[in-house]
Amino acid sequence: MTHLFLRVGVGLLLLTHHAMAAALGAFEFLWNERPWNWVSLLHQAGLPYPTLLAPVAALVLLGISLSFLFGFLTRLFAVAFLLVLVLLQWRSDPAQSLQCELIWLYQLCGLTLMLFGSGRISIDQWLGRRESTPKRPLHRTLRP
Repeated sequence: MTHLFLRVGVGLLLLTHHAMAAALGAFEFLWNERPWNWVSLLHQAGLPYPTLLAPVAALVLLGISLSFLFGFLTRLFAVAFLLVLVLLQWRSDPAQSLQCELIWLYQLCGLTLMLFGSGRISIDQWLGRRESTPKRPLHRTLRP
């Protein structure tokens, strides 16, 4: 049950505080041709093709948050989330301690979801994907 609270909590936080704003920014950037600060941030970070990478990053963040929220391919998206966070931490300013703490908290949550999966109440369980390790029998039977 703790998997459910962690997974849904992280998914909701990502969706409401980061992914929705990123998706709306990407929409405004692509269809209404409005400037978007993610493009300038990626350009300043020295990453290639910031006009292409920024909308892709917004879609990845939206996919990660929805995956966590519903428990669909949680371990796979947790690995992607950890890779995004490592890149973000590598490119972030260490003087901004609040942002650094937030990245570390998200990394710990992502690591936990990667190790333990989505839990019992998830789309993965409903579809029959067994993310947990197989259970051992409680006792051994002796063969004659």
